[in-house]
Amino acid sequence: MKTKATIIVCAILALAGGFAFRSIRKANQNRAAIDALASQRAALQATITKLEQRLQTASAARARLGQSLDPVPGTPNERGMNAAAGSGPSAKSAIRPRRITAETIVMEDPRRVAEYLRNYCDGIELEYGGMFKTARFSPAQIETFKEIAASSWVRNMDLMLALWDHGLDRDSGVYEELARENEKIRMAEEARLLGDVEPLCREFRQTDGVRYHVRQLAGAAVYSGEPATLDQVEQATKIIAAHCERDTRGFAKEWTVNWPAARPQLQEVLSPTQVATLGLIMEKAAAYAKVNLLKMSLAAEFKAKQAAK
Repeated sequence: MKTKATIIVCAILALAGGFAFRSIRKANQNRAAIDALASQRAALQATITKLEQRLQTASAARARLGQSLDPVPGTPNERGMNAAAGSGPSAKSAIRPRRITAETIVMEDPRRVAEYLRNYCDGIELEYGGMFKTARFSPAQIETFKEIAASSWVRNMDLMLALWDHGLDRDSGVYEELARENEKIRMAEEARLLGDVEPLCREFRQTDGVRYHVRQLAGAAVYSGEPATLDQVEQATKIIAAHCERDTRGFAKEWTVNWPAARPQLQEVLSPTQVATLGLIMEKAAAYAKVNLLKMSLAAEFKAKQAAK
C-alpha cells in the first residue's frame, strides 16, 4: 500500500511540475509578446506623431495661404453663380491646376515618396559623414538625425504643394514665414538629439558652403595626383571660414574669403598645388556669387517697376 501511495504521490508531483513548467513557459511567451507589442506600439505612436505634424503643417499652410488670397468681389450669390458658370474671379481662384514638377510627381505617389526618402537619407549620411565622425555619433543617433531631416523634407514638400495649389511660389511672404516655422521644428528636434555637441554641429552646417568648394580638391586629384583627405578638408574649411564674412544666421559667405590672409595658413595643411587649385576654385565661387547678386538685383528692380505700373 505504501508503495502504491508513493507512486501516486510521485505521479501527482510530476503532473504538477509539468503543469508548472508549461505555465512558466506560457507566461514567458506572453511577456515576450507583450514586449513586442509595446515596441510596435511605440513605433506606431512615433509614426502617428509624424503624420500629425505633417497634417498640422499642411493645414496651417493652406489656412495661411487661403487668408493671403485677395477677396473676391461681389455678393455670395454672385460669386457662386460666377463659379458655377466657370467665369468671374472666383472661378479663377477656385480652379488652380497643380503645376507638374518633379516634387509633385513624387509626392502624389507614396511608393515614390518612400523610395525618394531612402535615397535622401543615404545622401544625408554622405553629406554629414564628416560631422558624424567629428561628433562621434552612434549608429542610433545617425539614424535619428536622418529621420529628422527626412521629416523636415516631407513637411516642406507639403508646404510647397499647398503653395502651388493657390498659384503661389517660393517668393511669397507666406512661404517664407511657414518655411521658417518648419526650420524651427527641425532645429528643436536636432537640439534634443545633439545635446552638448549641438554648437559643433551647428558650426559644421554653417560652414558647409565653404566645405562644398574645398571638397572639389578630391575631383582635382584626378589630374594633380594629390588626393585630399577628410582631415585636410575639415582643416582647410575651418581656415577659410575663419576668414569669411557671416550672414545674419551665422552662415559663412564663402565668396567673401580674404584669400591673402587664408593662404599662409592653408600652406601648413595643403600642398602648394592644392593651395593654388583651391584658390582658383574660390575665385570661381566669388565670380558666380557676383553674377547671382546682380541677377537678383535686376529681378527685384524689374518687379518693382512692374508693381508701380
